[in-house]
Amino acid sequence: MEKWKRIARWGLLLWKRLYKKLTFVLLLVMIPTLVFVYGQVSREDSGLATIALASRTPQVERLTQAVWEDLMDSQVIRYIVCDTPEAAEALVRAGEADAAWIFEPDLEASIYDFVAKRSRNYAFVTVLEPRENVLVKLTRELLSGTLFPHCSQALYITYIRENAPELAHLSDETLLEYYDNVILDEELFIFTDMEGNTQAETEQSGYLLAPVRGMLAVLAVLAGLANAMYYIRDTQNGTFAWIPQTRQRIVELGCQLISLVNVVAVVLLSQALTGQGAALGRELLAGGLYCLCVAAFTMLIRRVTGGIRGLGMATPLLIVVMLVVCPVFFDLAAVRRIQYLFPPTYFINAAHNARYLVLMAVYTLALFALCWLIDLCKARFRPPMA
Repeated sequence: MEKWKRIARWGLLLWKRLYKKLTFVLLLVMIPTLVFVYGQVSREDSGLATIALASRTPQVERLTQAVWEDLMDSQVIRYIVCDTPEAAEALVRAGEADAAWIFEPDLEASIYDFVAKRSRNYAFVTVLEPRENVLVKLTRELLSGTLFPHCSQALYITYIRENAPELAHLSDETLLEYYDNVILDEELFIFTDMEGNTQAETEQSGYLLAPVRGMLAVLAVLAGLANAMYYIRDTQNGTFAWIPQTRQRIVELGCQLISLVNVVAVVLLSQALTGQGAALGRELLAGGLYCLCVAAFTMLIRRVTGGIRGLGMATPLLIVVMLVVCPVFFDLAAVRRIQYLFPPTYFINAAHNARYLVLMAVYTLALFALCWLIDLCKARFRPPMA
């Protein structure tokens, strides 16, 4: 019993000492600050691309205005409404817009002509693009998807007029009422995770908040690497000299976990504020496993790099590599196998796929085994003391 009390007192002293380190406190403050900033930015008018909208008629027609309103519901694209096509083209030439969409006069009639004659000569939107890239191609798909319902209505009316003469006495407005009153029994799109849990489209978070989980995971690794430097310094100062060599790995793990439990707790709390997390039980399990995972990773990196200098040089490189390779911003197929070498990959994917909790546990055990093998080799080949 006295032994456990001594361990508890020792852990409490290390815990208190952490909060006397300015860098550790700043890191804890930086985590919710990062989440808050991202949350504020996600509410602002921010888009991956900027599109200038214009009409060739001085007075914007009703259907054109309705299409513009549908387009502006998107968070991903920022739109600028211009008074004239020339103004929209000027924005593109000045680099203030990625493309200009100029709507032709009498949009409704143009759509009916397009549907009836099936000719490219009856295009009803002119798209001006200074260059072609992935974002510009994606915006075209968004434009096509927004215009499709109106083309569908025109196709419906045209088909009825050509193939159902018995309905000739009904006006277009009446036919469209029937069209609008058709109730689909099932949703066209159902959002589910890998385990089949359904999530309504309205519950999907803004795209700017998507990388938050990955960035917080990388910050936890940064905290672990910083704590590894503290441990090296403590070892050099003889802080743990009284502890037997056979128990040094347990002491190192304890130092890491004392730090990481604080960091990961703040990460989970901050993430909950964004609505990005999974169920509470899974997040607590993922957080606990991630503490062990990051601890094992940083312990291995410390053994590979050696002293503080090597670890200090490796830390920024590792952070950059994890931000690029791990699925923080993009999940690149070309580096998918490499990303499994780093802890954030497992924490990011664990939110929606329980398989990654098992993979994280296996990965953590493998890292601890490597640490043990390295220590065993160093002990065997260490030159005898004079």
